[in-house]
Amino acid sequence: MPPESSAPAEHLEPSPNAVGFSLSFVEGKGVLGLGPRRLGALLTCERLELEIPGLTFPFDVSGGAGRFQSRRCAVRQARLTLDEGPLAAHLARDPRVAAAGFGGLEARLRDGGVELAGRVRLGDAAAELTARGYLVPEGARGLRLALGEVRLFGALPVAAVVVGRRLLEALAAGLAGARLAGAADLVLDPLDEVLFALLPPCGWRLPDAAGAALTDARIEGGRLELVYGHGPAWAAAPPPRFRAHHAAALRFAALEEQLGAAPPWEAQAGYRAALAEHGDDPLLVERLLDLLAAATNGGA
Repeated sequence: MPPESSAPAEHLEPSPNAVGFSLSFVEGKGVLGLGPRRLGALLTCERLELEIPGLTFPFDVSGGAGRFQSRRCAVRQARLTLDEGPLAAHLARDPRVAAAGFGGLEARLRDGGVELAGRVRLGDAAAELTARGYLVPEGARGLRLALGEVRLFGALPVAAVVVGRRLLEALAAGLAGARLAGAADLVLDPLDEVLFALLPPCGWRLPDAAGAALTDARIEGGRLELVYGHGPAWAAAPPPRFRAHHAAALRFAALEEQLGAAPPWEAQAGYRAALAEHGDDPLLVERLLDLLAAATNGGA
């Protein structure tokens, strides 16, 4: 493996090879390699390889890796990690999360997803909350975190799933390219986030990442690991406990999208109509009961 630079990302100098790439020749291709780099509060880039187009052997090594900083390279492979410790610390410190009414948040990465617990305050009302989310692919390179269970232990004038959405919204505000989807889903492109955070600030041109798919995503020992490359895209199903929820969320996607934006009474009407048409689907029943409980607690 090519040697990694010892300079941490936060102390990089604006030199041609400030990122710390090594230069090597692999399988007949010129490759720029980078070892572990912590980026921001959450992600670590464990490995990044960029293929240099049009480079043949032998080639002039004068100028080192920095001579290719303006070349449009291509992502060959990448491995990113997120540990539950930094995630919990970020949730505890992020002022946007606190401003949204959340406090005392704890996070665990396990069983193919994330578990959250903490408190939420909306005006004079407060409640304890727990949430469980699962990961599924979003396109060839993206990742979707879907909150399949959100539970409130206290009376709030807002539906539990909407509280979950507000938490994801606060989290998304600090993540480049993140967007909300569904009732309480967060769509991410971690590779793009890493490339933008790492390369342009050091004067490097962004590489072509179109050919790099998310080939594996796994959670083990409190760590999420994401692997990108040119193999088949990751296509794992949700954990068994969430498969019915995921299927129903896809089936009623239009209703789920509306839940975060429509007035509560309009959302209620939509789920009532869907129940009348499709029968007692567990997701529809859960959403309607959630909305009715919020109305009972003073919601509009």
